[in-house]
Amino acid sequence: MPPLSEYFTHDIVPALADDYPFQIESEDFQTLNDLPRLAAVGRVDLTGVWTLSVFGANNGSEIVRGFLAEPVEATGGTPTRALIYKAGSINQDGVTFGAGLDLETAKVQLEGTPLFLKPVTQR
Repeated sequence: MPPLSEYFTHDIVPALADDYPFQIESEDFQTLNDLPRLAAVGRVDLTGVWTLSVFGANNGSEIVRGFLAEPVEATGGTPTRALIYKAGSINQDGVTFGAGLDLETAKVQLEGTPLFLKPVTQR
């Protein structure tokens, strides 16, 4: 049986870095821009709606808490549903970060969570 990461290759870059167990959940999501799969996302504390994580948002969404499991089209500010990785080893080379965030910042924010940013394990 092939590793799980081979089942999640919707495009050239695999989403999962290795066979660490993953969790995907459907959540309310809103964005003014189209976002690619593996965009780093956070949750707005007041509303519980998820959005792209950007540095300095000061509403809770500035903390990376997940990664989009599929691309999301702009919602015009109206919440829609989106699939979000909430656990697993995410391929760090495929992640898109919002303004002011980068790989090292996200890794620090993810410490103590079941999400890891790693390069894809070579087989």
